[in-house]
Amino acid sequence: MRTHLLAIAALFVLLLATPTTLLAEDVLVTIKGLKNNKGNIRVHIFTGADQFEEKDAYKRLNFSKQKVKDGTLSLRISLPAGEYGISLLDDENKNNEMDYNFIRMPKEGFGFSDYYHSSLSKPSYDSFKFTLKKDSTKNVTVKMRYI
Repeated sequence: MRTHLLAIAALFVLLLATPTTLLAEDVLVTIKGLKNNKGNIRVHIFTGADQFEEKDAYKRLNFSKQKVKDGTLSLRISLPAGEYGISLLDDENKNNEMDYNFIRMPKEGFGFSDYYHSSLSKPSYDSFKFTLKKDSTKNVTVKMRYI
């Protein structure tokens, strides 16, 4: 009897600990304007303005640029339904961070979900956030910017 209770308890804990990807929706990200296929695309996924301001991403992912064709790369990311904002870094030297020149201008490309940022200041989270609905696929386009 005790063994059965332990097995049921273990199963319950396992069900609670199941990764959210089993309940995930898909975000199809089309990246346009990539200069080359060197390095990685660094993806930061945010779930709110506070995370974005603190640079504390909900998820950080790296994708190879080997399949870049004509400056375009497509990615599939699985996430639970909710509100998100995606920022990208064209991390050509694979050091997982934005590199800057001597006047603090970005040396690598960057972009945001469904938003082209033309200013020199940091954008607001509200500019590039989107909602991923349950049982759906969200298409997002990121146009890369190089300074």
